[in-house]
Amino acid sequence: MKIELVNQHADHFDDLWVYRIRETQPCCIYAVNEDGHTPIVGNIALSDSYNNITTVMLRSERRCSWVLRYSLSSEQADIYINKISELIRVCDSVNYTNSPEITPENPLKLSDLLGFAP
Repeated sequence: MKIELVNQHADHFDDLWVYRIRETQPCCIYAVNEDGHTPIVGNIALSDSYNNITTVMLRSERRCSWVLRYSLSSEQADIYINKISELIRVCDSVNYTNSPEITPENPLKLSDLLGFAP
């Protein structure tokens, strides 16, 4: 089921990508949708629901929420949250070690970790 947004400070995402634009900038998680890539900046809070529907929602310090476009079963939501947590850890590790290998041309993608497109 496609999720309807009820919050003006929310947007859909179809995938999440992790990369650094250049070596002098920190690694960031990007929400990917038909409008392009938008960085999710700061500490990210994860939730398994939005408007009483089981899905995945990310909330950043900027109070903007990113909601997976489709509803999920609770088991699927748990898998998504675990994989997104893995993306967050990788991004933090890239920033800590200053690793250059994750770039826009070679991003780490949620869809790749899941083994299918979200």
